[in-house]
Parts: sequence; structure tokens; C-alpha cells
Amino acid sequence: MEGMRNWSVVALVALVALAGCAGGSGQAPTTATTESGPAPVTSSFDEDAEGWTIVGDAQSREVDPDHVAEGGASGGYLEATDDVTGGVWYWNASDAYLGDKSAYAGGTLAFELRQSSTSSQFDATDVILERGDTRLGYDFGDESTHPGTDWTGYDLALAADGWTNLDTEEPASTAEFEQVLADLEGLTIRGEYREGSDTGGLDSVELTG
Repeated sequence: MEGMRNWSVVALVALVALAGCAGGSGQAPTTATTESGPAPVTSSFDEDAEGWTIVGDAQSREVDPDHVAEGGASGGYLEATDDVTGGVWYWNASDAYLGDKSAYAGGTLAFELRQSSTSSQFDATDVILERGDTRLGYDFGDESTHPGTDWTGYDLALAADGWTNLDTEEPASTAEFEQVLADLEGLTIRGEYREGSDTGGLDSVELTG
């Protein structure tokens, strides 16, 4: 009898285990999920200007930059020539970089610049983000941070630290920075760094989250 009781216990345990397996077989497996960041927005300029334009005194006041098929940091690139009429000209981002970009907060804006000459340098805001009447600017620093005659890479963190409200001249707050990213209406990158005639180049722009 003792042997039969032990066998019954073993059989019962086996049946419970089988029932558990059968019950679980109709359910989807539970897997850990992670949220991936937003897809990078990139401009290689290998084929054309990809919607980028010019603002300011360059290209005889035309908005279209010159597209150069080779010689960039990687493949093609954009080029523009200063009109030397006053003001500072900027590279103006395509629509792909505008709109709700809140998912890119804490990410990076990367790009490559070069200029035709490094003499007679002057300081100005290097990158500008705009939403309505709010304009946030970033200055990389003195002329030691300016692009050279060879391609110079920049990686700018998309966080409030280092940005300035260009109207109030006060440091941008986190809330202010995030509000601008949530409805970005303008992104411009400085194209000229020299007093007098010059030519600037832009290549390999990338916005990552």
C-alpha cells in the first residue's frame, strides 16, 4: 500500500505539471520590450541640396546653395559664397528637421563645416532654433572652435545647457528648450566666420535621438 501511495503522489505531480504546460501553450510568450529612439534625420548631400537653403547675405541673395558632387566629408556637399554686404549668412534646414522634434530632446545634432580662409575671424551665434517669437542660440566659443579649411565635425547636445534666449539674453530653461523642440519652425547653422569675402561648406548633417 505504501508503494501505491507514493506512486499516486508522483502521478498527481506529473498531471499538475502537464496541465500547467497545456494551459501555457495557448498564451503568447512574455518578452521584455524597450522603446527605441526616433529614426535619425540625415542629409548627406550626395545627390542634391535635399531641401536645404541659405538665409542672409550669400549667393547673391538667392536661397539656393551650390551643390558640389564630390570633395565633401563624405561624397557631395553644399557650398555658398558670401556677398560681403553685411550680416551673417546661415544654412537653413529642410522641412525634415522641423515640426515636433520633442523625441530628439537629449539627442545630438551633428554636422561638418569648412571655410575658405581662417583669417579675420569674428564671433556670432553658431546654431539657432526657432519657434514663433522664441529664438534659442548656441555659440561654440572663440575662433579656436571655428571650422578650418578642411572639414571640421561638430556634435551639439540637444539639451538646454549652453543655449541662450536671443531676445532676453538669458540662459534657456529646460522647459523653454523643450517647448521649442516640440514645434520647431527653424533650424539654422552658421555658414560664415570671416570678415570679408569667403566661401563656406556644409556636409553630413544628422539629427539623432
